[in-house]
Amino acid sequence: EFNGLGGEGVFGELNAGYDHDFGSWVAGVMVDARYSGMTSELEVPGGSINLDTDYGFDVLARVGMKVNESTLAYV
Repeated sequence: EFNGLGGEGVFGELNAGYDHDFGSWVAGVMVDARYSGMTSELEVPGGSINLDTDYGFDVLARVGMKVNESTLAYV
């Protein structure tokens, strides 16, 4: 516990992605999934605030142009 803020539980994250090279440009996709069994408690004057998290995920896509052999500019 640190100045009225405490928490316990487990947290895990998994990332998977793929990029395909089309010559002078590259396209890719990535999936990020996370699970949390964490609970947090914040002590405030007059009580406390409890925060519980469970899971979430993101799907990201990108397209980029090769600037040179070691640099990719992408959005």
